[in-house]
Amino acid sequence: MRVGDGAARRYFVTSDGTTWTELPMPEDIRAAFVRVSGGTWVIVGYGPQEEMEREDANGAASILSPLILDVPEHRVFASDDDGARWTEVELDVGPGTPHVTEVFLYPSALLVSGECIVVPVILSRYLDWSSLLSDRGLMADDRLAGCWQRTEDSVLQCLVLDPDLEDEIASEVEEALLNLFAAVDSDDVVNINDLDALGRTVFEVLDELPGVASLEVAVDELDLTEDQQAVLMAHVAQIEMLAEESPTGFGFYRLGFADFVTTRIFAGGRSGLTPSADLQGWPYSSLTTPGGFLLHVVGTTSAIAHSPDGRHWHKTHIGASQLSFAVTFTLFEPFTTLQPLGGVADGTVWGRAWADGGGLAITTLRIGEAPRIERVFEGLGPGRRLEDMAAGPAGLATVATRHWVDEADQYNDRTLVGWSADGAQWGWQSTAEAFGITDEYLGEKAVAVELAVGADFVLALMEDNQDFTSYPLRWFIAPIPSQR
Repeated sequence: MRVGDGAARRYFVTSDGTTWTELPMPEDIRAAFVRVSGGTWVIVGYGPQEEMEREDANGAASILSPLILDVPEHRVFASDDDGARWTEVELDVGPGTPHVTEVFLYPSALLVSGECIVVPVILSRYLDWSSLLSDRGLMADDRLAGCWQRTEDSVLQCLVLDPDLEDEIASEVEEALLNLFAAVDSDDVVNINDLDALGRTVFEVLDELPGVASLEVAVDELDLTEDQQAVLMAHVAQIEMLAEESPTGFGFYRLGFADFVTTRIFAGGRSGLTPSADLQGWPYSSLTTPGGFLLHVVGTTSAIAHSPDGRHWHKTHIGASQLSFAVTFTLFEPFTTLQPLGGVADGTVWGRAWADGGGLAITTLRIGEAPRIERVFEGLGPGRRLEDMAAGPAGLATVATRHWVDEADQYNDRTLVGWSADGAQWGWQSTAEAFGITDEYLGEKAVAVELAVGADFVLALMEDNQDFTSYPLRWFIAPIPSQR
């Protein structure tokens, strides 16, 4: 449990839902993830954020460099004495790939099983055109370069300039780049003709500026390694996708940044974490299972990645063709896709999806297999979706929240809380029945519920809001009888 205390955050753990123990945090570290596994406590956090100026390989912030976000540096800490002493766990990023710039954005999750620690980190990868062209003898060492691959062939259009000229031409470059909006239709679909015209416009504006030279380079001339080629092809695929349709992932930006990020998985123990795998896409959800670790990665494709030890990973692609026709697992709106949420004692991984027409579905997943529809809910009323769900040794619990109502049904309780021991048979209660709290959809009060399932109990964190004011959090516990 995380509790806000002014600017600080305090964390508490429980094994029975009744007795809570506070987790001491490392000094000056703000935790983003906290996990407890047996006697091992692990956190991922960051210190006070400082102003950072990122520089490219030539030591100057370049207008030809890709957009880089300023994010705080995250660190990993572990403790085996209930948080009395914390040891920083080093992330060994390794030497990297020559002429590839890797921008580590932030960890997306923290998974711990026994002494094994797994940290998926989101990063963006770009070819460093300045160092690459210089190394291949295609330009002088003291120049900056940026290249764009033409969509119709394997030729790169490159611009080479003196770093001292950047300040002088930055305003003209910015004006040219503003034409990006002209390539996006009102429905946010990029037209390939507009996109190509935009590329030519920007290139022509830059090429006409004093001190800037243009260069055409065939991809074959660069003698790219397999990894470098993959980085280039990812960006070519992004251009082609933007020209054809909206991005498939839930974009970090409107133009699909999240579709082409890389998830690098670091694994190890308290002595240090090293890279174990690179997965293309955004880690939409993750969990620890009795058999290891699981990630649901969404990008240009959707896949389940699993590992028994955090070091060796296997991917299973999922898509509509593998599943019941009654349920839509769309790649275009990942909030409606399969979402692995938790496991039960027998190793089953539970998830959720939307059925055609807006229905709700509970899914099961066996490692290495496609998800299977376990139950499609009907009769819960219009406009509901599974807003929160938890699975654990005792079973499953979920919250169905109303997102739209018809006029005749608008005053019904907004939220339903559901419980099941096996995923097949379900019982439902309104928030008034479960907590004695009326949840009005169009009235003054709205209730948000988060759930957690333990060995023999279910916890519900309830927060009500009124007039945009958040009131104190309240916890409810439901013991599970030993005989059911």
